[in-house]
Amino acid sequence: MSVKLERITTDSCQERVLLLFDSDEQAARDKVRSYLTDNDISPRREYTETRDDTEYEVYYFGSCYIEGHLDNLTEVASGA
Repeated sequence: MSVKLERITTDSCQERVLLLFDSDEQAARDKVRSYLTDNDISPRREYTETRDDTEYEVYYFGSCYIEGHLDNLTEVASGA
């Protein structure tokens, strides 16, 4: 799958969710973006990051904002 999901706990014990999209595989990103738009959800931040020589597009969310959508997003992304 070209989408990775990461959960990060901050110093203040809040949880953040990162969705990482391989920049070479746009189908999953496009399907997730469509789901987000249809459900009026916007990432807090969008940026690119390189890990192990792979460039990713990253969507950053607060967990309480997106928690109820994670199962649907995973399903949408894996069906790409």
